[in-house]
Parts: sequence; C-alpha cells; structure tokens
Amino acid sequence: MNRFLCGFFILMAILLFACGEQAPPGEEEQPTVAQPPEEAEQPIDESLELARTLWEEELSGMYHEWGLMPGTTEMQAAAEGAVHGVKITIYINEDAASAAEAGADVMPDGAFIVKDGFNEDDSLKHIAVMKKIDGKWFWAVYHSDESVAVADFDIDMCVGCHTTAGGKDLVATWK
Repeated sequence: MNRFLCGFFILMAILLFACGEQAPPGEEEQPTVAQPPEEAEQPIDESLELARTLWEEELSGMYHEWGLMPGTTEMQAAAEGAVHGVKITIYINEDAASAAEAGADVMPDGAFIVKDGFNEDDSLKHIAVMKKIDGKWFWAVYHSDESVAVADFDIDMCVGCHTTAGGKDLVATWK
C-alpha cells in the first residue's frame, strides 16, 4: 500500500509539472516570479538619494563651520545609553539658529541639525542629521566614512526617541 501511495504521488507530481499552463502559440512563457533583467536600471530609493544629495551639496565640509546648538558644547557627554555615542557635538545652520534664538516652537523649513556622535576613544561613530523639508523632519544617519546608513522622513526609532526626549519640534536639546 505504501509503495502504491508513493508511486501515485510521484506520478501526480510529474503530471502536474508536465501539464502546467502553457503559453498561447506565438507568446513566450512568463516566469512564475518576475525577475528584472540584469541590465535594467534598478529604482533608486528617493530617501537615500536625498540623503546623498544633502551630504554632497549642503553638508560635506561645511557643517563644522556652523554654530553649536544653544546650551550644548563640543564633545559633551551624551545621555546614558544614547544611540549616537558616548560624546556628541550638535551643529545647527542659520535657519535653526534663528528659530532657537527667537524662542520659536517649531523649526522652519531649511533648518539643519547635525549631530556628530563619538565613541569612547573620541573616534567618530556616525553623523546624524535632521533637515526640515515641507514642514516635516527628514532624518539621515551617515557612517563615519560619510556613506548613508539610513534615511527617511519617518524613521520609527528616530521619531520615537526624539518624541520621548521632550524637546520642542522633536529636537531633544531644544527645550
């Protein structure tokens, strides 16, 4: 009986495979799972592209010349357990500085906040960036080699932590 059932299932599998749906005459059979041709251009993730553009056109070699976030210092100790490193330096551009100095509750479009995070040996861990675009924060984290680690308008970890930190407009150090 077992040999009969085994043989029956093998025969059924062969028939199903051999009698599968055939393409109509003159048309190529389509693969079950569509695979893009290797030479086809892959879609570019818009958030990663925006992060690369921001780095190349607005940040690289420039943000260290900006002022520091009011109330912060260079290489200050980070909060215990902070993801950005054991020490941080927070730079802000003129748009962010003007809002902070005016006591505004919301940063304007164009505001940049850049946080250099450092390891215990003072080596750069990563660079975390917030830029206000169309009333929303764009978040990006760059590796120490300036390549993009993550970028998007809505990164749960970033938004969650910055919401809990209690600063104005999701800016943890802006009280």
